[in-house]
Amino acid sequence: MSVNRNHLIELNEILEEEFGSLIETYISDSRVRLNQALACLRSAEWEHARKEFHCLKGSSANIGAESFSAICQHLEWLLKNGECPKLSEYESNLEREYRSVVEALKDFLTGNDKT
Repeated sequence: MSVNRNHLIELNEILEEEFGSLIETYISDSRVRLNQALACLRSAEWEHARKEFHCLKGSSANIGAESFSAICQHLEWLLKNGECPKLSEYESNLEREYRSVVEALKDFLTGNDKT
């Protein structure tokens, strides 16, 4: 599962009417950050890429996107430790997992989640 449904339920109970806004903000902000992180990897801007992955890691964990957060954490760790990840090894997995997260979040918001 791309998003921890129980985490979303808890967030929804805590935030109430502000929950939808949080999810919509995550979706738009994370798309921009992912695009920026990938562009930074392409142009060898390692520190900027690391910062983008750090932000993605935290915001994704906050909404229960555990797998996507873990991928971002791994990339952040590589960059922090001076390793330069090959974009070709990560881009398709990042995009696939991100799309899965967004789909799960939208389904949850509309009540169409499968669980």
